[in-house]
Amino acid sequence: QPRSRGLGDVYKRQEQRLLRDGSIVVPSLRFNDNDELEEDSGITLLADVLQRDRLLEIFVVGHLLQGNVGLETLQQQSLARAETVRQRLIEAGIDGSRIVAAGVGPLAPYCRPGPCGQRIEVVVRQ
Repeated sequence: QPRSRGLGDVYKRQEQRLLRDGSIVVPSLRFNDNDELEEDSGITLLADVLQRDRLLEIFVVGHLLQGNVGLETLQQQSLARAETVRQRLIEAGIDGSRIVAAGVGPLAPYCRPGPCGQRIEVVVRQ
């Protein structure tokens, strides 16, 4: 099967999981050590979902675990990453009032299917 179809299947499964479970870890997002987004194809997934369901509102939550850095610093850094994702969604045509960014730093270190300390998670706002 063509690579693009496989990627579409991944996006579809992620969209279904988001709507069923109320949250997903966004695939294909990677930040460098300066908190700049290096890989951002996961933004396409989110933008597509939000464009199809115009009533859907989300939290974009940054999670970050790193060595000997204080809690406040990690929360600020994870918020900055979540804000970057929020801004990219706005640039993709999504109304910013539908997206709330938050940073929790190391306070939620576990996610399905296993631990993933550096991630962006999307949670459906009820």
